[in-house]
Amino acid sequence: MFFTGAGSIGLIIFSIFVLIVFIVGLGITIAGVLTLALTRTKWKGTKKKKVFIAMTVIGAVMVIIPTILFFIVRANNTAVEDMYAPYFDTGERVTYHTEKDDAGNYFTFQYKGTDYDEIVPLNFDGEEFEGYYPDNKLTEEQAVVNFGPKRNLWDILLNEDGAYTAFKVKSNSGKELLTNGYFVFCAKKDRDTVTKYYEDLSNYDYYYEKNDEQMGDEGTRIKFDGIERMDKTKIVKNPKGKEKNIDLVSKDHIFLGSIYLRVHRQKAYVFLEGDDEDESKDKYVELPDSLAKKIIPQLK
Repeated sequence: MFFTGAGSIGLIIFSIFVLIVFIVGLGITIAGVLTLALTRTKWKGTKKKKVFIAMTVIGAVMVIIPTILFFIVRANNTAVEDMYAPYFDTGERVTYHTEKDDAGNYFTFQYKGTDYDEIVPLNFDGEEFEGYYPDNKLTEEQAVVNFGPKRNLWDILLNEDGAYTAFKVKSNSGKELLTNGYFVFCAKKDRDTVTKYYEDLSNYDYYYEKNDEQMGDEGTRIKFDGIERMDKTKIVKNPKGKEKNIDLVSKDHIFLGSIYLRVHRQKAYVFLEGDDEDESKDKYVELPDSLAKKIIPQLK
């Protein structure tokens, strides 16, 4: 999604190459058109004219391709921006970079002397929870700072900044959080505490997705108390049953996750781990009968 490190260097080289192709193509096109215009009667039907026509066409192609790439990238940047919260110019911009821990890469930046790290809580099946804060609840009054990657040549050529707005939001974790609606940050010193809070399934509300168009709290609210205490050692491989999707929305609406169930008669199984090559090896956790009897009637 963002270009950092080696990816940024590669993009700069690509940008320079595209710019050179455009300039050379424009020069060839202009030279070819002028030459043909000045010699339209003198070279009529000669091989020279055919050579210059071919040269002009090649030059035009060299101009058109970079132009198309420009608009494709521009449109893509606009589409990506639309995925996140509104942008407000706070008057201050900070540059983020990436760091790595056991869970993978995360973003970090410094603001007013405090290091802010991205929070990436993991669901019990190892999948990441996603930032979910509603865009329409992020106001200019909450805007704290703009954050983005170091600008490269491609950004400068397209007049793109790639920065987002970090908004201060209230968290039930008791710690100060910043988010753009998708990425969520907290002070580095609080990262472990906040991550642990959002990995606790008791801090979420549950919504059943009756169709593919529903997501998060658009679904039907259900009670799923006790899932956080399920026995993850009670493994069943690829059990029979109908697929059911349940979304977890943190009670402060900052994170979203999902649980995938299979329901067969009075048994319910929660997806734990998949095998891309062999579905028969997919692992599920069997819910206790007492919890299955509570959840199954709600999934109608």
